[in-house]
Amino acid sequence: MAAVQSNEVYPTPSASARLANCGAASDKRFPLGLTKTLPTSELVSLVALGVACVSLCATLYFNLRDSARLKASSVYVPYWEETPAHIRISIVNAGRRPVILRMLVNAESKKKWVGTLLNKDNGGIRLGEHERYETKIERHELVQQTPDEEVAINDIWFEDTLGRKHAVKNAKLSLKQLRADQQ
Repeated sequence: MAAVQSNEVYPTPSASARLANCGAASDKRFPLGLTKTLPTSELVSLVALGVACVSLCATLYFNLRDSARLKASSVYVPYWEETPAHIRISIVNAGRRPVILRMLVNAESKKKWVGTLLNKDNGGIRLGEHERYETKIERHELVQQTPDEEVAINDIWFEDTLGRKHAVKNAKLSLKQLRADQQ
């Protein structure tokens, strides 16, 4: 019995022999030139993988959207009709989760500041979805006294019960305008 060498070239079968062996599979070609269909189990697993990826993306999107987001801003309001010049400070919960504001901080620097507890009897002010809290600072409040020293206010921020600081947009500019106002 003669051994078959590995480099032997076999003739290509005729067209009729190919059709007979493939069961006319050449008529079922896919766009990429694939001639073989996927087994049902592989198709089901690919669909399940696609559904799992879509579910993961949706979960990540809704979890990020579901957090509490605070937006704080300040506006300088000049003297008008017996109302003294002041800064109006507003903070809004733009997120979906409630947050509790604990303190309004008036600071000269990061290490030198004075905090005012908000609604200390109830542990702070609770802001639900789209709720707003407003307060104002007048000219006579620009310098505050601590037991040790005076603090000239240069910046404003809020602190929540988790200890996160929420900066007030335009606070430095508004404070500068209020200091410059002579009325």
